[in-house]
Amino acid sequence: DEALALYPEYANALNGKGWALDELGRYEEAIETLDKAIELIPETAVIWNNKGWALNGLKRYDEALPVLEKAIELYPDDSNYWYNKGISLSNLGRKEDAILAYEQSINVNPKNSLAWNNKGWVLQGLGRYDEALIAYEKAIDLYDKVIEMDSNLTNEYISKGESLQSIKEYEKIIDKYPESTE
Repeated sequence: DEALALYPEYANALNGKGWALDELGRYEEAIETLDKAIELIPETAVIWNNKGWALNGLKRYDEALPVLEKAIELYPDDSNYWYNKGISLSNLGRKEDAILAYEQSINVNPKNSLAWNNKGWVLQGLGRYDEALIAYEKAIDLYDKVIEMDSNLTNEYISKGESLQSIKEYEKIIDKYPESTE
């Protein structure tokens, strides 16, 4: 707020404020602030991405999708933009498109453990268990590497747990319906 008070037209400060509001769960305020930043510098991909993320936070996935596509159009080499697009697509029921978005996220950054995890989740939902298992195992391997570097990463532990739980569910399904892997 101090930077905005001194330079109210400073778009980067608006972007930072929008991101902080999003992190606080104040999505409507975040979107309003990010829209002001977009007015000032409409060709900045990160602002579009942050707005899309805030829209995802409100579960307004149909609105988030074109915003995230704008971010990708401006800068296609950010793994997080593709990941966020995958979230929107998945929640819109466009599972195959979501997988493609997660794969593009992974192509840009093969170490994006969240993209691997979400890809596994979507594949599992489609009954493509063998592919899901591969994605979950890759996510777990990446989580382990991150956790080794910093054991205080709570989110990584949570995501690893979610991946491990999904593998357990997969194994239960295989035990109950072994013909599903044939």
